[in-house]
Amino acid sequence: MVGDTVNCPNGTFTITAAHADAVSKITEGPRSPDGQISWFGIAIGASFSGVTVTNATNNKTSVIPAPLGVLWMKCFISKDPTYTLENLTIANFKRMYLQSVAEFTTILGSENPNLTEFRRSDHKRLPWHGLADRLIKNYHGTTWYRDTVQRNMGLDTEQVDEFYRLFLASGGDHCEGGYGPVPVEPSKALVDWVENNNALDTLFARMVDDTNTTVTRNLCRYPWQLVYLGGDARDAHSFACD
Repeated sequence: MVGDTVNCPNGTFTITAAHADAVSKITEGPRSPDGQISWFGIAIGASFSGVTVTNATNNKTSVIPAPLGVLWMKCFISKDPTYTLENLTIANFKRMYLQSVAEFTTILGSENPNLTEFRRSDHKRLPWHGLADRLIKNYHGTTWYRDTVQRNMGLDTEQVDEFYRLFLASGGDHCEGGYGPVPVEPSKALVDWVENNNALDTLFARMVDDTNTTVTRNLCRYPWQLVYLGGDARDAHSFACD
């Protein structure tokens, strides 16, 4: 799209190689000075709003850091509420990232892939994640954890599905909203699984779009994906899991 002219609410502008490079960095995720990816970037198709925001005044563009990241880096990592991020370098970012992992993983970490005791206790896990989630972490982190659990425990997909089923919502934003249907009463589905052993292959999702039309989907359990069969794209029956 470099060289294309785009219409925006405040006017038109032409996409440059610098714009394309910035978007590539946002979607691939933060990298250390030696090129290693620290974490996943914003998923393609998700809004950058609230995470990578800029302010343009007097022909000068400035960066507005993500609020959650600012508070974490000021209060938890630097332990200095007056710390400023204006001059933050990539090297400093990596140092703070490594410090965060070393200092807080044992008390706040959620990446332990060994769910042996969880499985032995006959517990059930039924998360869902919007593919257009732009906050905290995108869905790649969630699918990475699901894959890591399976690999770490030496199980196949069917064995993991006995206690852990993940559902992905196309167009779904963080917890709700976005431009795609999100699950309806997922907690009720979990209770039904735990108490009545009704494990779902699909999770029902619904939304009302900007034309006041109801859109439905039967979300597939990971790693299956929704495939369009034809017909009304707003109707769940026009899709199947493959």
